[in-house]
Amino acid sequence: MSSTSLFIKAAEIAEVMGKSKSYGYKVVRELNKELSEKGYMIVEGQTNRQYFYERFYGLLPIGVTLFAAPAKMGKTFMCMQMANAIAKGGKFLGNQCMKKNVYYLAFEDTENNQITRLQKSSYDIAEGYDIEYCRAYQTGFDLEQKIINYLYYNSNLGVVIIDIFEKIRTNSDRTYSIEYKEVTYYHELALKYHIVIVLVMHTVKRIDYNNVFANIFFLGGSAGVLAAADGIIVMLRNQINKNIRMLHLTGKGIPTDVLHTKQDETMTFYKIEIEEDVEVIDSEL
Repeated sequence: MSSTSLFIKAAEIAEVMGKSKSYGYKVVRELNKELSEKGYMIVEGQTNRQYFYERFYGLLPIGVTLFAAPAKMGKTFMCMQMANAIAKGGKFLGNQCMKKNVYYLAFEDTENNQITRLQKSSYDIAEGYDIEYCRAYQTGFDLEQKIINYLYYNSNLGVVIIDIFEKIRTNSDRTYSIEYKEVTYYHELALKYHIVIVLVMHTVKRIDYNNVFANIFFLGGSAGVLAAADGIIVMLRNQINKNIRMLHLTGKGIPTDVLHTKQDETMTFYKIEIEEDVEVIDSEL
């Protein structure tokens, strides 16, 4: 099918996202359900092409996405690689990304650390991948004003990454209602400017592999952060092979899935097939 046609079929979605055809059908059903609820006519087996591309930037739906991982897991390298792929309009872990500017707010890394990370990478830094080094726990931090300032010079903004979310949180109350309102603010901000906001987070140290997404809200104190999010990504080590990082994905209109990845010598992540799980057994187990 021509990429200029109004509708996109499950097979093409699967190819764009680097997934199976059955996964493509799941996405079609989810998006058609959303469109139907909005009052639009739908066509079985395919969905509106523009709506599909608006909902997904690689692995990211429009709105707010939580990206969580334990400390020293490589989440900053993962986010930097994803940001570069989006700014270039290339592929990230087999998923085609729309070419959009990425505004990376680094609260945890110093400029020297970011430069060192970039020097280790195997990819050329794309134009439109912009990093700002920020002081943590700023009084009166205003993300919307930063977005407005960025858009004044770069109207193609698609993704804002906050690394790390805890460094801009000022409310110590971790009740469900407070956390829900907190993340809902970023959700509404993202919808207002039609962008993706990625909130990078830590998980708890003691991982519950039977309920991977709970490893986020146990840290905050409630499930409020999960309920308000449009997308959730949790990166964990494989329990059998410690060299494998598993990306657990879920969200609104996103079928739950797991991607298996490894890092090469340049710290770049690449997608692997599940059969590679048996290559190396963790000697610490």
